[in-house]
Amino acid sequence: MTKQACIGLVLAGGRSSRMGQNKALLQRGDQSMLDYCQAQLALCEVADVVISGDGGVCDIVANGGPLGGIYSVIKKRKPSALLVLPVDMPLMSAQQLMMLLQAGQRTNRAHYFNRVSLPAYIPVTAALTSFLDDAFTSPKFLESGRGPSFKSLFCAIGAHSVNLPDAQPLINTNTPEQWQQSQCLINL
Repeated sequence: MTKQACIGLVLAGGRSSRMGQNKALLQRGDQSMLDYCQAQLALCEVADVVISGDGGVCDIVANGGPLGGIYSVIKKRKPSALLVLPVDMPLMSAQQLMMLLQAGQRTNRAHYFNRVSLPAYIPVTAALTSFLDDAFTSPKFLESGRGPSFKSLFCAIGAHSVNLPDAQPLINTNTPEQWQQSQCLINL
């Protein structure tokens, strides 16, 4: 398979245990969160939008967490870069995602907002694939079943934090209470 251009990636493979229901199916207005996230990424300059998790690209490593989903998409789709959005960020817009995409494309470096790991623009480089290959085959991962952290990845690949003055779009919703609070902000 030849290498693709930057693709948008919705991370939707979590168990949603604290929410008590599948976060991808939560309704944001007249759209599910999965549809909303796909639509925001589609408004960006990406070649395609894919889903990691149920109904999308299946994980090639069990219990790899969000980085396991990213790793699986890299291995299966061979993109040149990823614009990654978790399915639980109902206030994130294409405008903010474009800020990450443009900053990342200018420098060919990973970018994220305000020291919050996601969303992120992540170019697929030799350093990235080497880090993920090593992390998911390491004795530590094989024994513990816990994937690497974004902090360790971003340190290894020299990622940059971009300031987003209004931090509200970075709110993610892991509990029913957080979801209700986000809905109030959407309706302002």
